[in-house]
Amino acid sequence: MKPKDHKIIEAILSGKDQKVVAELYDSCFRKIRDYVRKNAGNQEDAQDVFQDAIIIFYKHVRAGKFDYSFDIDGFLFTVCRNIWINKAKKAGRETELKDGFENISETN
Repeated sequence: MKPKDHKIIEAILSGKDQKVVAELYDSCFRKIRDYVRKNAGNQEDAQDVFQDAIIIFYKHVRAGKFDYSFDIDGFLFTVCRNIWINKAKKAGRETELKDGFENISETN
């Protein structure tokens, strides 16, 4: 685990996580925004997806379900990607995966 990831996990578990969302936003959001835009979405869609992924990430960490061998940025991207694919399908949008990955469903 990267030292940055370790600090983020520790902050969430200790309840001292006021700056964590800002740090995650700074480090991860651009990649997620670009992915959503490339796949028939916009800035607002990307923000919604990112917020949902942050909630899932927090729940995994607090419940002890987060696998510490995962990179946080990669985890968030994968969750966002799956959320976006599912939202696009529900909205009837045709999306072509432009990153070469298969859809992996996220379960809570």
